[in-house]
Amino acid sequence: MNNDGGDKIGAIVKLGLWLIFIAVLMIIARFGGTTENKDVEKPQDEIKENESNNKKSYEDKLKELVNNYAYTYEIKVGNDIYTYIGNKMIDESYIKESGYIRKNNEQLYNYFIDNGYSYQVNNGGLDKVDTIYDVKIDANYLDASQIKSMIHGKEYVIENENSYIYNLDTKKIIIVTNEESVTNIEVIIGEDYYKLEISGIGLVKEIKY
Repeated sequence: MNNDGGDKIGAIVKLGLWLIFIAVLMIIARFGGTTENKDVEKPQDEIKENESNNKKSYEDKLKELVNNYAYTYEIKVGNDIYTYIGNKMIDESYIKESGYIRKNNEQLYNYFIDNGYSYQVNNGGLDKVDTIYDVKIDANYLDASQIKSMIHGKEYVIENENSYIYNLDTKKIIIVTNEESVTNIEVIIGEDYYKLEISGIGLVKEIKY
């Protein structure tokens, strides 16, 4: 008889402990879930505002446009189309650059520019030349710093979210961006144009010929 009574009391105690344990788990689950939901269920307006605040502005992208990038230039002057494909970077106070030239789809030669001097690459050696540009080409339209000076303080029209158009006296300059940086620049002068495709801004670490 005494053993049976002790067993019943023990069973009741165990049951009570289990009920308390389950109740504690339910309380934790309830309040824990509420906190998590508060974090997840933010108003859509607040989420959009945060995303908008994290986007780079057009002005920031222009600031980050320096003479350090990989490029493809397509230049139409008169009846000729020139293509320059290469890389450039600022080394100390001057610009290094290397690439190759095509004229009307015919490859001409590889080039190297160092400290203001231009060279044609021949069998691994360098032959100094006056310039790698045809006399009709204005190299200022191939220089990011010069282009930024031309549009500094000028009004622009936003054609779409990523295209900014400057209608200047004798030319039109179009700057195209993505979410991170400037990707294309086009300078239109009458029937001629300079189309600059740019990538890897600030990432070029070495120039070789």
